[in-house]
Amino acid sequence: AKVFIPMAQPGVRSLNLSVSAALGLFEARRQLGYLE
Repeated sequence: AKVFIPMAQPGVRSLNLSVSAALGLFEARRQLGYLE
């Protein structure tokens, strides 16, 4: 599965790895319906 994380400005890499990982996990769970 591919998860897309929208960012305000393309090319901005200010998010650190832990924040990106947390967002990715949350978004994957949301898209798969685990948060319903």
